[in-house]
This record gives sequence, C-alpha cells and structure tokens, in this order.
Amino acid sequence: MDIVTSDYVNENTRIYFDEKHKWYYWHGLEADEVIAFVQADSQAENQAGVPHTAFRDPRNSDNTQLRESIEARVFVYFD
Repeated sequence: MDIVTSDYVNENTRIYFDEKHKWYYWHGLEADEVIAFVQADSQAENQAGVPHTAFRDPRNSDNTQLRESIEARVFVYFD
C-alpha cells in the first residue's frame, strides 16, 4: 500500500492471517537486551519482511516502564 502526501511517499505492507505464520513473544526483555531481525536481504527470493508489533501486557502493573523501540537501518556489504 502506498502512502502519499504532497511532500512524502512511503510504502507499507498489510498482514493478513495465515496459519503458517509463527509469532514469538519475549517475556521480561531487559533494557540492556536487544532483538534484531533481518527485514530485507538482496539475495533472498520472495522475501516479505518481518511483521512485528507491540501490545500492553495486562500482567504488568501500571508503573511498569514502557518499552522503547528504535529502528536502525544498517547496510552490510560482503565482497
């Protein structure tokens, strides 16, 4: 899906239910721990990226520190 405004163009992907999808949950992730995943690979065929999300965990108290998310685009080149 294209997102187009007068000064901005971007693409977005919609994800629909499929029983072949696998979802993982990492409970208790600490501030000094990182989850990294490959979003794109120029050598891969039929890549669809990595859908990811966040949600409020009802098991946490109201004063639980909310998570922060940082997106970094890193390019790795191999000779």
